[in-house]
Amino acid sequence: MADFRDLDRLLQKYVDDGLPNASCVIARKGEILYENYFGWADKENGVRLEAKHVFRQASLTKIAMYTTAMMLYEQGKFLMTDPLYEYFPEYRNSTKLVTMPNGSLEVVSTEGPILVKHIFNMTCGLPYEMIVGGVPVQHHPTALAMAREMKELREKGYFTLRDQIRAASRVPLAFEPGTRFLYGFASELTAGLLEVLCGKPAELVIREMLFEPLGMDSSANFLFGDLESRLVKDYYLKPGKKLGDEEPFFLPEPEREAKFVGPLGTVPGFSRVITNCRDYTRLMQMLANGGSYNGVKLLGRKTIDLLRTNTLSPQVLSEDFSNTYLAGYGCSWTGMPGSTMASRGSSAGPAAPVPGRNPPRRRASPSSICTIYSPIWRSTTISGCGPWPTDACEFSHSVGRPAIAEGAVPGEDSSRGQPPFSSGFGSSFGSSLSSGSSSGFSFGSSLSSSFGLVPVPVSFLVPLSALTGTCITLRKR
Repeated sequence: MADFRDLDRLLQKYVDDGLPNASCVIARKGEILYENYFGWADKENGVRLEAKHVFRQASLTKIAMYTTAMMLYEQGKFLMTDPLYEYFPEYRNSTKLVTMPNGSLEVVSTEGPILVKHIFNMTCGLPYEMIVGGVPVQHHPTALAMAREMKELREKGYFTLRDQIRAASRVPLAFEPGTRFLYGFASELTAGLLEVLCGKPAELVIREMLFEPLGMDSSANFLFGDLESRLVKDYYLKPGKKLGDEEPFFLPEPEREAKFVGPLGTVPGFSRVITNCRDYTRLMQMLANGGSYNGVKLLGRKTIDLLRTNTLSPQVLSEDFSNTYLAGYGCSWTGMPGSTMASRGSSAGPAAPVPGRNPPRRRASPSSICTIYSPIWRSTTISGCGPWPTDACEFSHSVGRPAIAEGAVPGEDSSRGQPPFSSGFGSSFGSSLSSGSSSGFSFGSSLSSSFGLVPVPVSFLVPLSALTGTCITLRKR
């Protein structure tokens, strides 16, 4: 792109083609170089999207949560080698599924306990109930067991995060802790760890320790102040509709909305972040700047290094953590991609790029970073977040697929044969965070999709597809 006017035209075209809204913020060294908003926060009532509006998030919550956890790690509140049962006693005698020579499955005791590091890098063996990696829930016994436990919990009505963690302890793990990567319930366990360490809800811990010091006044895991009035409409695509069709959207029932967004203490389990481009750019700049933002020091530079360092072995990278969008990355202490360039490995051995799977990346500069932020329904993606050539941001994108609806009973709904999405709560791909001054790119939109009769969250990243391979030089307008 020659200049930001091209970016204006691109984002406006997405709205013209049917996307409800789009927002974008680009910042460098604490200064916003570009910020613009397109489309509608409430299309029916003619409310244009503005900087004040906020989006419902999903796995983008992980970056904030694990950053807060690493702040507690710096304070000596826990060790990565601590057994999880020291914080949740019901996990002392964990079990796992083992495939026998005749093909049958048996539940046996694990050889070792789940450690804190296993919930930080998603190797604890517990998925979300709707999916296991790329396998739909009805095809994996661990996910089936998780679905049964969560279904029983939800039928009781409101439940706490502690209730959910206790229910999950009865599920046999998909593998021996630390031996495989599996995206999922590790996030809830980490949120529970925050609660145990701080003696208050994890949602409050994140706001008080991270959002408030950074001046992220429009961000929280719960509604407060006038945040509810600033939420963008939660649009879903009607079954069989596509963008550009006449009246393609519908809105979920208020009862369903209340299961995901509400005041502190009203959302079952662990509620996700509500934020916007301008706020989240502050967090990403803090991480890119080695733990500091506008004179506020929250993390040490070496701790940031831990957050961006791969922890998976070459075998795990090859078998569990390799696809088109993750090539060249490993998994860090945030449960999300970290750099394989300066890998310190894991207990399973040092990690390295996998031939044919993780091609070598270009030489990185510590002076710039690109983040892509796309809040679309409760599905968020950070793509191509990593070290970039000086003064430039190269964009990449991630494409989400239909998922089995969160809380659905196995076999009662279908993804229509499409490849499943990694989590019903959404997707979050980041981050090889470089130290030094940063450049940040944040992109946002809101949309949902539904398949069959069940609304399904989809990481709908058509708006980012045209940015693949594009390079923008960051200069003032």
